[in-house]
Amino acid sequence: MATVIPIGDSIFKESLSYFTMKDIEPGSLVFVPIRKRRIPAILISTRSIKDAKTEIKRSDFELKKIDKAGDEKFFSKEFMETAEEMADYFGTNLGQVISCYVPNNLFKGYEKNIQKVKIKAKDTAVKEIAEEKKHIVELVQAPIEDRIAFYKSLIRENFARKSSVFLCLPTTHEVNVFADNLKKGIEDYTLLLRPEDSPKKLVNARQTARDKSHPLLIIATPIFSCFLDDSFETVIIEKESSNAHKTLSRPFIDSRLFIEKLAKKLSLRLILGDTVLRLETLHKKEIDEYSPSLLFKYRLISRVIPKILDTKKDKNNFDTKAISEDLLDVVRNSIEAKKNTLLLTTKKGLSSATICGDCKTIVSCKNCGSTTTLHRRDSSNVFFCHKCGTGQNTNVLCNKCRSWNLRPVGFGTERVEDELRDNFPDANILRMDGESVKTHRQSKEMMTSFEENKGSVMIGTEMALFYLTKPIENIAIVSTDSLFFVPDFKINERVFNFLVSAKLMAENNFIIQTRCADNPIFEKIVRGDALQFYKEEILLRKNFNYPPFRLFIKITGEGKEEVVTKEFDELAIFLKKWNPEKFRSSSNLPGGKARMNLLIKVNPVNWPEKSSGSEDPEKMSLPEILKILPPRFAVKVDAESIL
Repeated sequence: MATVIPIGDSIFKESLSYFTMKDIEPGSLVFVPIRKRRIPAILISTRSIKDAKTEIKRSDFELKKIDKAGDEKFFSKEFMETAEEMADYFGTNLGQVISCYVPNNLFKGYEKNIQKVKIKAKDTAVKEIAEEKKHIVELVQAPIEDRIAFYKSLIRENFARKSSVFLCLPTTHEVNVFADNLKKGIEDYTLLLRPEDSPKKLVNARQTARDKSHPLLIIATPIFSCFLDDSFETVIIEKESSNAHKTLSRPFIDSRLFIEKLAKKLSLRLILGDTVLRLETLHKKEIDEYSPSLLFKYRLISRVIPKILDTKKDKNNFDTKAISEDLLDVVRNSIEAKKNTLLLTTKKGLSSATICGDCKTIVSCKNCGSTTTLHRRDSSNVFFCHKCGTGQNTNVLCNKCRSWNLRPVGFGTERVEDELRDNFPDANILRMDGESVKTHRQSKEMMTSFEENKGSVMIGTEMALFYLTKPIENIAIVSTDSLFFVPDFKINERVFNFLVSAKLMAENNFIIQTRCADNPIFEKIVRGDALQFYKEEILLRKNFNYPPFRLFIKITGEGKEEVVTKEFDELAIFLKKWNPEKFRSSSNLPGGKARMNLLIKVNPVNWPEKSSGSEDPEKMSLPEILKILPPRFAVKVDAESIL
C-alpha cells in the first residue's frame, strides 16, 4: 500500500492511499486517479498489503491503483521541507503548496514520458562551488536601468564562478521585458520559462537545468521555483513590491517568502530588487535582518523637477474633464516640438468607478461584488469587472437605494483617449492597456512605434512604464486621486511607488494632476525621498498595529446573508482565543448574499504556532485549525488588504 501527497489547488486531502505492484522509491512522482481525473502526486511511503490488511478492511472506500510511476526523486529535500513549512505558515495542505511551484504543463510532459526521463548527476565543479556558498539577503533599490546594468554585471560574475542565476519576476509580461535586456550575448545559456510553454519544452528545459555543463541564467515566474537547486549561487526576486508575487486564487501563498526560505536551505545569495521596495522589506533592513547591496538608494533623483497641477483651481470644470488646460498646453507644445508624451492613469476603461449620486454606493459586480469599471463595447457602454470578467448593461439602478443617479468617477484610459482625439484629431495617439494590447509582441510593437514617431502621445496604465526602453520627454499622471479614497493601509505605498517609478523615466517634464495637492506624499515624491516616506509610513503602521508589526490573517466567506452571518458568529466564538474581529465587506452581492470576514492579528515573530499534535479541534493550534476549515472559507495569511 502506498501513501501519496496529491498535488493540485482544488484537492483538500493532505494524503491518500493507493496500491501498486511496483517497487517505488519514496519521493518519486506518480499519477493517481481522483474523481475521474489523473492527478500528479508524490509518493511518501509504502508498506505491504499484509501489514495494512486490517486498515484496508475497515476502510469505506475501494483502494485504487497508482496509474504511473517514475524512478526518480522529483523534488529536492530542500524543496519539500520548504513546502511543508509554507503549508503550516499559510494554513493549507502540502499538495496545494507544491501545485503553486510546478507548472501543470511540466507534469503533463512527465506523465507522457515518465519512464523515458533520466536525470544525470550534476557537474562536480558545480558541487564544489555549492559548498563554498553562504546565504545572505541583499537589497537593490534604484531606477530600473541601473538595476539592469547591475544584474548584467552580477550574471557575468556568477558565470565566471561556474554558477547559475535564477531571476524571478511576478508575471510573464515582465519575464519577456527583462529577458530582452539581459539575454543579449548569452542566448545559448539563457532559459526563458513561461507556464504556457508546451509540456515537451518544459521537460527539456528541466533536463537542461539539471544536466548543465555550463552555468545558466533562468528568467521565470515563481511557479518555476522547482528548478532551483544547489547548482545556483544567486536568486533575484525582481519587482519585489508587486502584489503579483502572491497567488490570486486558493491557496493564497506569497512566493517571495517561499523563495526566501528555499534559498536559505540551499545556501543561496538572495537579492530583492525594485525601484522602491516594500515597507516590510525596508523595515528588515533597518533592523539588520537584510543588508543593502552596493546599489541601494534612499534618494531617487530624477532628471526633471516635477510639477504638481492643482486641478481644483482649473477653470475647465475638472469634474467632467480628464485633462486640465495646463496639461493640454503641455501636450500641444510637445506635439509641435516633435517630442513624445506619455499620459498615465490607474485604470483602463472610461472611468475607474461609478457611484450612486444619492447614497454614494459604488456600482459592484453582480457576480463577485468587486468594483466595476465603465468600458466602451462597440457602440454602447458596459460595467465590466476586471476580477471575474463579468459585464453588465449600464441601464441599471443602484443596488442599495434603487436610484438612477449613477455617476462615473475617476478617469480611465479610454476617457483620456477620447479627450485627446477631440483636441488633437491629427496627432499620432496610441493607447496601451490590457484592452488594446494582448501580447508581449503587440506591446513591444506599439512602444517601438511610439518611441520612433516623434510628436506621438501615448495613454497607458502602469504596464506602459515596463515597456519603455528609454526615458520619454514628457510624462504626466492624469489622475491618482481615486486611490486616496480606497480604505487600504497600503494605498500610500502603492501611490508612492507608482509615481516615483514614472518620475524616473521622464526627461523634460513630469506632471501630476491632482485635486489633493496638499497631500504631503507629493512633496516626498517630488524630492524622491524614499527614506522620509518610509519613516513616516512605518510609524503609522506601528501606531495602528499594522504589518510588519502584526501579521493579518483574514478568513472570508460568502452566501445567503442569514446563513453566512450565523456561520461567522459561530466561527468567531470558536476562535475567541485569538480575538478575531468580525466585519462585513462593503460591496453588495446580488441575490441577498453577503460577504463576511474575520480578521486575526498575530505577532509575526510567533507565527506559525507550534503544532499541538492533537486531533481535537479545541486543542489545535491556529495553523492546524485553518487547514481543516471547509473549502467555502477562504484563508489569507499575511493579507494585503482588510477590505
